[in-house]
Amino acid sequence: MTMRSTAQAAARVAQTGISRSTLREVDDNHLCQEVKFADVFHSETPSDFELWHPAGLTSVCMKQKEQQQQGQQGQQGGQQGGGGQGDAKWNKNQPKGEAAEAMMLYINGHRAHPVAMPNDRRARPYDMDPGECALYSMDGKGQIVYHRVRGDDKDGLYLVTMDDQQASERADGKQTQQTRFISIRHAQKNPQSRKPQKRKPGAQVTRLADGTELVQGTDGQQQQRYKHEGDSVNTEMRYTSQQMQFYDGSTRVGHYDRGKKDWLHHDGQGAPHSMRADKEHSHIKHEGNHIWVDKGNCWSSKPIQIQSDDCQ
Repeated sequence: MTMRSTAQAAARVAQTGISRSTLREVDDNHLCQEVKFADVFHSETPSDFELWHPAGLTSVCMKQKEQQQQGQQGQQGGQQGGGGQGDAKWNKNQPKGEAAEAMMLYINGHRAHPVAMPNDRRARPYDMDPGECALYSMDGKGQIVYHRVRGDDKDGLYLVTMDDQQASERADGKQTQQTRFISIRHAQKNPQSRKPQKRKPGAQVTRLADGTELVQGTDGQQQQRYKHEGDSVNTEMRYTSQQMQFYDGSTRVGHYDRGKKDWLHHDGQGAPHSMRADKEHSHIKHEGNHIWVDKGNCWSSKPIQIQSDDCQ
């Protein structure tokens, strides 16, 4: 079979096969992530097309920043009318706010069927050395898994988070300064379905007290979002700005507090068995039997008896 193409057609494919774009918003509720709206050339705004990521890695770009009233009107105007993959919506008021970018690949030169490869200079860490790499949070808040390779005693793998430095506005309009933690856990986790649940456009997320999130489906019923962090915890180490915490399931069984310089291990919240050590004393408690040591003294709540240890 011979492929026939004129020089003019080949030139058009070469000229229009690749473009740059800005991304307004992406939709991650698909097996292959999709771009809801992108802006390429002037008045060219394709929608609902694939956004590709390297195998084994996925991320969700933040929405385009609403910079000015004109841009907001353009964003609304670009979302009016038709739909479907590759459907171009013509408008003369494209938004101007900061946005993630993408390299648009038009397979076989067909402008109606783009595939995007994303980048977001608003969040990407930079000024690394050759050989270094990182997995970073797309919200630009600085959370990162960092492989440091600089030939000194600080080289290694860093898993880094931090509390917000500035307060931000929540959905209810209140100002809050978000705190975060690092969790290293062994969890129970069901496989994620290969059939994404269809959701109502613009559906709001409802968060329950146990951390479960519900969203409204196209059938009007609330659906439970998949828990990527696991359905339940077997064992866990958790790091906050003030403590290293140890969990057995959902029960915290110990911690180190950096402010109090306090180590505490026990068999459950409020349990009668514990070991504690801080800068003032060390303490062992087993039901009604207590032994503790402070500055220059050794104390016991009952007389101490000497005998062999069967737990050796």
